[in-house]
Amino acid sequence: NKKYVLMNIPCKQVHEAAALIPGLRSPTVLPLEREGWCGMHAVVPSDEVWNILDALKELGAEGILVTTIEALIP
Repeated sequence: NKKYVLMNIPCKQVHEAAALIPGLRSPTVLPLEREGWCGMHAVVPSDEVWNILDALKELGAEGILVTTIEALIP
């Protein structure tokens, strides 16, 4: 019932994006080589993921990848 979402997003938008995709405990955020940009990864409920993509794009997210999760071990 979960999807794994990965994206590149301007670092200044990370907190707003985290409000949309809080992940299990928190999204994973990593700096990218390109200054001012971060990679963000989160686990999102399957029934919510398609509803939040437009909002993430409005925040500047790009290269959004949505994939299935084979197994999730809490």
